[in-house]
Amino acid sequence: MSEPITVIPPPYDECEFCGEEADDEVQLLRCSSCKNKFYCSAACQKKGWKSHKMDCSPLPVPLISTVPEPSAEMTAEEVFDSWKNIDEDEASKQLTDMERLKLKVKQPSYKALCNKMLEKSHPLDRALHSFRRLYWIDTVANMKTEQQREEWLSVLKNMRAPASFPQIVPEKTLLRPGELSPGEYEMLGQAASMKTFDPLAREGEQADEQEGKRWLHLAVVYKQTRES
Repeated sequence: MSEPITVIPPPYDECEFCGEEADDEVQLLRCSSCKNKFYCSAACQKKGWKSHKMDCSPLPVPLISTVPEPSAEMTAEEVFDSWKNIDEDEASKQLTDMERLKLKVKQPSYKALCNKMLEKSHPLDRALHSFRRLYWIDTVANMKTEQQREEWLSVLKNMRAPASFPQIVPEKTLLRPGELSPGEYEMLGQAASMKTFDPLAREGEQADEQEGKRWLHLAVVYKQTRES
């Protein structure tokens, strides 16, 4: 998948915002950035931007690969390890969850990881997004064979999600892994977790220890975001 390709998502049959169906009189407008959401009018597209902007990332035509080197930005483990030390510290155990959270977001590793990302979001949501992004970059960068890429492409193409969920373009996620939206990274996190752990449950296969540890980190942080 190193050569430029052109991928255009298929059109929907109804407006993303108001639900009006396309027909001979109503021609749906395609989002000019992600090309993966459709609206019956510019007014509906504007009204729907507040929710869509978290799931929207550019889909270049043609699509050219920009895959970073493995671990070029990988600092997520440092953040998680520093947070784990706070949770396990005997003095910290006497603190409330919110008090521990305040200690966590003061860690230099967290500030380096989440700088300027989702600035108005909850600190744990910012960390979760950053973790997903860096883990996905590293996952793609470490795909050394065409077979590995084809396996992932098959997994992503077979994902089934309602139209209201973030939609991904599988080819884009593999060719431009560092340039996706928070919503796309959320869907990729779910796909990666299933791909990493489901074979273990079904066949007792040996998973890559580092990869398994990373997606386990995500599960722990996600649980913390729901509890805080």
